[in-house]
Amino acid sequence: MLHRRLLVLAGPVLGWIGVSVLVMLLASGLSIALGFSIASLLAAAVASDAPGLARAAMFTLAVLVFRAVAAWLRDTVVVWVGIRIRRRLRGVLLAHLGVLGPEVLTRKRSGELAATIVDGVESLDPYYSRYLPSLIVTILLPITVVAYLWTISPASGIVLLLAAVIATVPGRFLDATLLRRGRERWAQQQRLSADFLDGIQAIPTLRILGATSTVGAALSDRAWGFYRATVAQLRVSLVESGVTGFAVYGGAATATVIAGLGAWRGEITAGEAFVVLLLSREVFRPVNDLGAAWHAGYLGLTAADGIDEFLQTQSTVVFDGDDGAPARQGSAVHFEKINYRYRTAGDERWVLRNVDLEIPGGATVAIVGASGSGKTTTIRLLQRMDDPVDGRILLDGRPLSSFTRDALIDSMAVVSQHSMVFAGTIAENISLGRPDATKAQIEQAAVFAEADEFIRTLPDGYDTVLGEFGAGLSGGQRQRLAIARAVLQDRPLLVLDEATAHLDVRTEAAITRRLSSREGRTTIIITHRLESVQDADAIILLEHGRVAQQGPYEHLRASDAYHRLEEAAR
Repeated sequence: MLHRRLLVLAGPVLGWIGVSVLVMLLASGLSIALGFSIASLLAAAVASDAPGLARAAMFTLAVLVFRAVAAWLRDTVVVWVGIRIRRRLRGVLLAHLGVLGPEVLTRKRSGELAATIVDGVESLDPYYSRYLPSLIVTILLPITVVAYLWTISPASGIVLLLAAVIATVPGRFLDATLLRRGRERWAQQQRLSADFLDGIQAIPTLRILGATSTVGAALSDRAWGFYRATVAQLRVSLVESGVTGFAVYGGAATATVIAGLGAWRGEITAGEAFVVLLLSREVFRPVNDLGAAWHAGYLGLTAADGIDEFLQTQSTVVFDGDDGAPARQGSAVHFEKINYRYRTAGDERWVLRNVDLEIPGGATVAIVGASGSGKTTTIRLLQRMDDPVDGRILLDGRPLSSFTRDALIDSMAVVSQHSMVFAGTIAENISLGRPDATKAQIEQAAVFAEADEFIRTLPDGYDTVLGEFGAGLSGGQRQRLAIARAVLQDRPLLVLDEATAHLDVRTEAAITRRLSSREGRTTIIITHRLESVQDADAIILLEHGRVAQQGPYEHLRASDAYHRLEEAAR
């Protein structure tokens, strides 16, 4: 239960866990004080001590009030600590996800990642906010109370000590089995989450194929597998609960009987017997609390493996540069002798071979070619989603490897063929990368991207709320929103990677003309349609990972490489 990685992740919130411990100790201390006060009350009643009875009653009332306040404070602090811990853990996981970037999706399914970041962290909340504080309280408090009761009735003290040991130790022999069952359950939960996410996203396709019942049956089987794994884990937990319950109630009852016999024989006073009776329960209150927290924490602890595995995942690209300055406006881009092939084991195919490209600063340059010619790979390398095998890429005269991650991100805006449109208003989607943009700036970017006209035809214009993935818009409309979003960011380098594939030729050409007219801005357009980039300052044609031709549109139109591209398009 003391997982090293989880303790490291807790980091700065360990202080808040310490506060939880102090508040729990205060509440437990007041429960013990309540036991003493009730014992005094009963002893005074048996002795017919009216003044003592009044004093004990007043003290008991005061302790009850303070105990209620302490219980409220304990619950409040536990919730507050849980919130802080969840925020920190999700922040760490999301930051690591940002470091890994899109390449993580080649290793893990989206549903598994969502289960790790959402369900995994949610499950770990009880481990931090309840289990660890309860563990410390259980170590400190019962032994202190048992030691005190030992001074009153040694036999009762021995019984309570043995009962406490039985309540906590034997269950640890089940930990290995419980952990194994818990890991099986978490694996089932991850697969179930991934399958459900895939099924929801693929509903239109499944309906067209008539495969909804087939996929539904598979999801049902997966859900039953998760159910069986959960029951198997809970079955082991119930065995431990039975042992703990027997020890707790049996120990408290036996200690009370022994103390009662001692009072009957005159070995201890009635008041001391009442103290043993009432404090025997307090010996096991932390143990019971730990048991409840243990079960809740253990269900989440099995998610630690998935979180640990995710955090151990390393990016294939290491950002160790120390240049934190983004590229300047109008920066040039140079590809120098670039060779690249995929890292897949056994795949020796070269995607790019000896590629030399020069994109002047402030120019609009189009890169065209058939599918598989290396266009998108070129942009992946420019974004440092991967590094070339040989050669180097310069931006603003500096090697990409010298930039920090944030500096490189701030140097370019990229629009891909399948840009994400989020649930929210159109204005919120356009200003996503620049939340401080004014309404006028948002509208100006939309005009630039040929989006303003269709936006104004919508019921609420820029305040129209979109569904997930931009539901309600066509593919071309979603792409124009994505282009407006990138233009609004106003970064030194703008890259459109097949971003105009869903647009008609007229709209694509209009956007290209506007991009070409931007002074001091470097723009790279990836496309397979040469006609739409006639106004570009230069066009580079890739063929089988090599530069086949480059120059103005009229020059390329007469080349053999262009005719081969036309043939491939047909």
